[in-house]
Amino acid sequence: MKGQTLVEMMVAIGVVIALSGALLAYNHTTDQRVVIFKDQSILVGALNRAKALSQQKFDAQNVCAFGVHILSNNTFLIFGDQKPANISACVDNVTGAYESNFRYDNGEETLTYPSGATEKNIFTLDPTFHFAPSDVGLDVVFIPPDVFVTSTMPLPVSITIENQDGSMTAKTGVSFGGQIITN
Repeated sequence: MKGQTLVEMMVAIGVVIALSGALLAYNHTTDQRVVIFKDQSILVGALNRAKALSQQKFDAQNVCAFGVHILSNNTFLIFGDQKPANISACVDNVTGAYESNFRYDNGEETLTYPSGATEKNIFTLDPTFHFAPSDVGLDVVFIPPDVFVTSTMPLPVSITIENQDGSMTAKTGVSFGGQIITN
């Protein structure tokens, strides 16, 4: 007799269903990985933009440094550290000491662009991800002309993006010399 029995058909269908279910679960995890790495790349882009701005505009009259500030659990921004009004330069020409606090000062230092400019300086993570609680309020500041980094946390800094249950993370590090590392 040729053909297959009903039991053999049921076993084959069961195996196909089990493999399909495993593939769908794997695909969902892959989708989340794509989203977390997209958010991480936006963070790295913002860090690189702040670093580039500090190099391009270190002679700017009112800005001493540029940085990234983690504003909330899912929002960050690029800022320019404003020179205090009571000093003439960001660096004392005699002592070489820095005259700025190199910190984000509550909205006074957001970047402004000429009207019509499309450059974005405030960024929001995907709603399924957030920064680690210890990273909220963090400043990473690039100080020109020889880029070095200062932060509100000890260097090297590690910024963590994670999903709601903490099972998936993406870390971005910044060293004293301004090197940006992802892992």
